Amino acid sequence: MAIALGKPDFGRICGPYVPDLIVRNETSCWRVYESDQVDFDATSWNTGRREIDDPGAGRFDPLPSEDTDFIYGAVSAELAIVEKCEPLAMWSPDLGGPVVRVSSLSGLSLARFSLSATVAVAQIYTSEGLAPFGVSESVCTESDHMRTREFGPFFREKAPSASGLSYKTGITQADLGGFSFLLWRDRCNGLRLLPVGGEIRLDSEAGVVLVGAILRKRRITLLP
Repeated sequence: MAIALGKPDFGRICGPYVPDLIVRNETSCWRVYESDQVDFDATSWNTGRREIDDPGAGRFDPLPSEDTDFIYGAVSAELAIVEKCEPLAMWSPDLGGPVVRVSSLSGLSLARFSLSATVAVAQIYTSEGLAPFGVSESVCTESDHMRTREFGPFFREKAPSASGLSYKTGITQADLGGFSFLLWRDRCNGLRLLPVGGEIRLDSEAGVVLVGAILRKRRITLLP
């Protein structure tokens, strides 16, 4: 029986867990990141640790007590943009639908990269993938990241041979192909992130055209 979200059963798994999804080094990966940071680019690992109640933290960000850098990525540009931009939407009574302001894209860039080596990650976006952990699929669709973040150390403990997690959220589950992933640097054996081509600032002319087209598919309007 699946456990309730927010109450990981740390004694559930018996025996070693074997990662069941491979992210190959030739895979095109994408990320949307805060490109205005000093000494930080598309191939930099995230080093900051946010408190569990920080609303700006990612779904599975390591807790301050965890000693590892990390990175989020996706296997398509559209998926990376939707993951980052759809949560920025706010309801507009005038338009009768969700909108995203171009100003909220300031400082964000879309970049393509590849991995210097193939990694194995725990696949947690299907009931079959979650079954060994005894965890409900709501861990991937829950919007309250303060609740989902405590599953980061849970998955790390129960899948010691995994380099990270592959997941889909409620945002991406319905109709976008591929998956998102989180990698833990201390599990990646010196893995490097390699730049592939240039990057696009999302608030640039080209970025606004790209983001606007993608959000329209989600029935979200991008406004000046």
